[in-house]
Amino acid sequence: MYAYSDHRKAERVFGTKAHTLLQEGLKRMASWALRVGIQRAKPFEGVEVSRNLPPSWRNLLSGGHPRPTQWGRALDVAE
Repeated sequence: MYAYSDHRKAERVFGTKAHTLLQEGLKRMASWALRVGIQRAKPFEGVEVSRNLPPSWRNLLSGGHPRPTQWGRALDVAE
């Protein structure tokens, strides 16, 4: 027996949605990112397995707020 992905049940329950071409999806995502702008990370809650978390994520678990970065440089973000 082999495991495989099948979306038929999800389509029965939720219906089908029109497909979006990659180029159109990227265009929409870029537009959204420009509109929303850079956001400050929020502390994680309810993480069940903390083993092997990256240090930046571990900091968020303890309530820390890392400075957002872009290409390795810290960015100024309004609170």
